[in-house]
Amino acid sequence: MNEQAQQDAYKLFQQGGYTKSFEEFIELINTNEQALGDAYSMFSNAGYQKSADDFSVLMGVKKKIRIPYWTMVLRSCFRWTSRFKKDSKGLTLRQLA
Repeated sequence: MNEQAQQDAYKLFQQGGYTKSFEEFIELINTNEQALGDAYSMFSNAGYQKSADDFSVLMGVKKKIRIPYWTMVLRSCFRWTSRFKKDSKGLTLRQLA
């Protein structure tokens, strides 16, 4: 468990409209699988690159997160297409160092 990561996830949830306390947020992600999955999605969109199971450990939750299949497909597509950039000649592969 990482309290700073929990605080960061809480702030992301607040940005999404969550209005309850930090303690209630922790209770929510420990008891509601959908809320935990939403927190993982927000954290991933903010740059977290590890698995949903790693996120559960980071949050101090022992449950596995069930991410809908299409969410994973779309996330993979986004990561794959972000390797491309537009130039005057069209799409080219970005240099990967």
